[in-house]
Amino acid sequence: MSTPLPRRTVLCGLLALAGSAAACGDGKPPRTGGTGTAKPGAELARLSALPSVGGALVETEGNGILLIVRAKDGAVRAFDPRCPHKGNLISPPVGGVIDCPTHGSAFDGETGEIRKGPSKAGLTQIPVKVDGERIILI
Repeated sequence: MSTPLPRRTVLCGLLALAGSAAACGDGKPPRTGGTGTAKPGAELARLSALPSVGGALVETEGNGILLIVRAKDGAVRAFDPRCPHKGNLISPPVGGVIDCPTHGSAFDGETGEIRKGPSKAGLTQIPVKVDGERIILI
């Protein structure tokens, strides 16, 4: 005799087939690349949250996420962390390189320029400025 499946398992399976698996997770929609609903003037992060050279993925208002990097010369840049190739989330820079772990594209860890495909383009830069300790969306 077979054991019946738990009700939640059945519901999640049906919802996944219908294209809506939100009830199966934590109830939050998945994060997407970009600024979300953050408006110009919004504080995105603090300099102290970044390594002296390198970067970090930072959540923004309205379910967005950005990659913010600090270069050797102190310049701070933000990028949409979706790989231009297929839209997969990239990794923060390691050893001066930003990798897309899905298909192997590589980007310059300070400028976001393409180093290796399959992507044909560099990362999309998001305009930011530094005001004291604050990194602000322009």
